[in-house]
Amino acid sequence: MSKYSLRLFLAILISVGLCAKPMIIWAATEKTESAKQTVTEAASSLVSGENKNLVPAEANASATNKITEPSKDIKKIDKKTNASESVTIPHSENSVTNTSDSKTIQKAADKTHPPNNVSDTETLVQVKKDSASIPLEYSAKKIDSSNTSPAATEQKPAQLPEEISALKFEPLQTFDVNSFFLIAELQKIPNRKEEEKTALEKPKEASAVKAEPSKNNEATAEKSIKVASDEKSIEKKEPPKKIKPGERFNKIVRYIPEGRYAGRFISVDGDNQKFRAHQWTKEGYGQNVNDFTIKYGKPEKTSASVTGRASILDEKYRGNASVRKNNLGYVSADYQQFPKYYDNVGGVYYPFSRYSGMTLDRDLKLNVGRLYVEAGLEKKHWPNLTAAYGLDFKDGEKSRLAWGAVRENSIRRNISPSWQEINEISQSFSLKDKFKLLGFDMKAEQRVELFDSNLKLHEQDFSTSNQADEKKIIEQIQNPTTISLISKIEADKWFWKDKGHTSTSYKFKTTRGEEDESINIFDSTLRPRSFSQYPNYWNATSSSDSNSHTLTTHLTFFPKPWLDVDTKISGELSDNSNDATYPIEASDPPNQIIDRTTLISSDRNTKRLGESIGVTFKKIPNTSIYGEFGFEQGLINLSEKSNSTPGQTASDIRDIFFRDTDMATIATVWTAGANCSPVKFLNLNSQFKFRQEINDFTNTKTTPIAGTAYSAFFDSMNVNTISLSNRATIPIFSWLQPSLRHEMLNSDYFTAAQGFSDVESNYFVNIYTVDLMLRPLKNLYVMGFYSKQNSIGKTPTITLFQNSFASDIDTWSANCTYSPLPYLAIKPEFTYSIAKNYNDFVSTGLPLGSAFERLGWKLGIKWSLNKTISIEPRYVFYRYLPNAHAEAGDYTVNAIECAVNIAWA
Repeated sequence: MSKYSLRLFLAILISVGLCAKPMIIWAATEKTESAKQTVTEAASSLVSGENKNLVPAEANASATNKITEPSKDIKKIDKKTNASESVTIPHSENSVTNTSDSKTIQKAADKTHPPNNVSDTETLVQVKKDSASIPLEYSAKKIDSSNTSPAATEQKPAQLPEEISALKFEPLQTFDVNSFFLIAELQKIPNRKEEEKTALEKPKEASAVKAEPSKNNEATAEKSIKVASDEKSIEKKEPPKKIKPGERFNKIVRYIPEGRYAGRFISVDGDNQKFRAHQWTKEGYGQNVNDFTIKYGKPEKTSASVTGRASILDEKYRGNASVRKNNLGYVSADYQQFPKYYDNVGGVYYPFSRYSGMTLDRDLKLNVGRLYVEAGLEKKHWPNLTAAYGLDFKDGEKSRLAWGAVRENSIRRNISPSWQEINEISQSFSLKDKFKLLGFDMKAEQRVELFDSNLKLHEQDFSTSNQADEKKIIEQIQNPTTISLISKIEADKWFWKDKGHTSTSYKFKTTRGEEDESINIFDSTLRPRSFSQYPNYWNATSSSDSNSHTLTTHLTFFPKPWLDVDTKISGELSDNSNDATYPIEASDPPNQIIDRTTLISSDRNTKRLGESIGVTFKKIPNTSIYGEFGFEQGLINLSEKSNSTPGQTASDIRDIFFRDTDMATIATVWTAGANCSPVKFLNLNSQFKFRQEINDFTNTKTTPIAGTAYSAFFDSMNVNTISLSNRATIPIFSWLQPSLRHEMLNSDYFTAAQGFSDVESNYFVNIYTVDLMLRPLKNLYVMGFYSKQNSIGKTPTITLFQNSFASDIDTWSANCTYSPLPYLAIKPEFTYSIAKNYNDFVSTGLPLGSAFERLGWKLGIKWSLNKTISIEPRYVFYRYLPNAHAEAGDYTVNAIECAVNIAWA
């Protein structure tokens, strides 16, 4: 056989191996020079493009005729589907004929699928450089031919080094020796990401060029290699590649928590209850886990994730868990819980020597939490349904502003602190759907809401006298429950070539409520008592039914790119009916016998209508001007009927009456604003809003038995409110960007009450704020602001003693970040507020003042150990000093915290 025939036969042989689905793996051991191993690795990578199964020698026994006969089809059998495919081998003048080496060479032909009695473990062995011919010899292990089960005939994948199997080459359309040695040379490149990319691109370019005979080909042919059999199979197993933490978390499973893990200690000297109420945190030692993340799976298939946050000291917890199946649906759950702390100190009236600034002997804390679970379908051609369950709860104790009465000598002030026990649970079940109807995008929702609450209010009066009714204790117990059914449907659609949009929603809500209530009176020794104006109400009950219909329509136009027009119309119809029974025990001491019962029923019908139109104009360069006008009308009719029935005593004539009231409401709202940037270094934002509300009460007194009782205390009440906000941002330099803000609110109240002259009240507030962003150095960043709040209040009570009451508060705040080293950052923070407004009503002693100093100082250092872990110790100092004539309770706080931040790559 000539060297040219041998070269062409080698090309045909490798082409057949590339076209067949099963892959021939060529691997060789290195016994000679580096060129031998280079060629061997190239052959292994080239032929391992699709299938890594070795081909047994017995499978090629009938391959000779397929190779020697030109233009005949060789059937390729797919291993999974048994489907066959024809591959045509082109005819060549140098086709292999009968030679002494033909039988050996024919064994190298791939018949695509081995017989059942042949194993696929085989070897392609040693390379010799001096030989001009390429005899190929295979060895194969035989298995029991009687075993024809699929498991016995399944081919076992060969084990390849990871750096070789990772490379994939496109099959060569035409093959020559130059292309073969080009691939061989590429295998010398180390297994690096950038160099692997080059190795993948260059063989494609080489395979796209058709080889032509040349002198270079002849010279290369002289370097033909001889493959001889080896004693053992080469199954080169390399140790598993080590996976870096970042690669594992980002690509496979992210199961180690990320975020901030901290431990701290807080020491409070003074009123710790007020510190808790101000900072929403608790003193003592505790640990925080500010973030926790677990992820598993792949988003395109099935994935699951769990995130969490926990502060053991503050009892703050939050977590979310979700599972999503692609093209099917999802289930998610969210839970959060946190405490709210309340101050247990009452009011201050400094002339009192005994009962001023009293403190409850209780730690007031209310735990608030929420659980929300949602499941939805996301499968094509299935309904887009979502089901959800919500649970909200409150449990604990909080302070109330319904302070009890305190009397010293002849002076009486309501400054005694009160508190309430709360246990509330609210549940909701909802089902939502999205669908198309007549070109509209529709949303429908059906929801059920359940509410149950247990409340207990505690009030206590104090006095220097020995009168029992001035030291009474009031305990009010309430148990309201409601159930609501809500149906809602929404429709929206774009039209007019997407220049118009309309949306409409309708909601119907029906509610059934019931409540039990008892008011128990005790003296200071906790003995049950009844006083003339404070009888006991035992097992009072009430029930209510209400229905409401709400319809809202939006219509938005975009006739020009610089013009937007938005209109809205909303209407509401509702009716509510209530019935209540109040059994009264007026005997002192109570004898458990009802003296009389009051029966009350009421009906309320409400009609509301609102219209608004808004326009946004953007024709002026760098300017957006908007305006909105709203108009509201309302009519409420309230009918009340009360009756008193006798029991142990006669009925009370004061509880027998019938009242009817019509309240008409008209409100107008004007809003105008602009956002503009007249020059490059100036941005301006301004908004003006005016609201006028007129409430008129028409009272009809029917069959009054005693007195002149009406259902409304006011004959009329008008409210005018003006609000103005302005902001100017001046980005002078990239390192200096100040901004100015101004907010103003003015509310006037005009009231006409029954039996009194008309009264005018006013509340006016101005807030000025200066913000500053400064970066004088590349590694120094400073943020600061100053705020001044001036407020003036005028009420009939104040004007008896003084024209008005002023309340001014000044606040300074600054924080910066300084990084002297790339891995070190220093973060100081400073806050200071002062109010000196107890001015003083000193002669009258009205507890209307506000006077305090509040200081906060923090110093933190962040030290980055590496890209993943950083340590952040911090020291915190707080001080609160109120004016003792206006407020009780001061504190000084020292806190130390050390946090570890983890941010996995």
